[in-house]
Amino acid sequence: MPGVPVGDLGPFTPGRCTVCRAPIPKVEDAGPGVEKWARNLNYMNHLEKYHPQYYKWGKRYTNTLYLPFVPFLILGSASVMMKSVPLIVVAMAALGAPYVPLLLYRSKKVGEFREKWKQIGEA
Repeated sequence: MPGVPVGDLGPFTPGRCTVCRAPIPKVEDAGPGVEKWARNLNYMNHLEKYHPQYYKWGKRYTNTLYLPFVPFLILGSASVMMKSVPLIVVAMAALGAPYVPLLLYRSKKVGEFREKWKQIGEA
């Protein structure tokens, strides 16, 4: 049916700032997905204005999340060519294993940024 939204499209945006816990305002719009994208832009603008160090670190951290796909693609394509089930299992482990330390590292860094914000009002 024309005019019916496909779904709730758009990026996930937290309701509060990750660093200072300030509320991120919602945007009311009738267009499908516009609310989420506009709220995400509000969040990014807030980070860029009040937490420039966290904003820069967050962009670099997000890019590191793509790195585990490289060994996965290499091992996955090799396992398909060799028709090797054990190598597929190794490829899946190579995809998931690096995320555990990356998520622990993120948790630690966000805590550091919050602590710095509490102490000197800058992060």
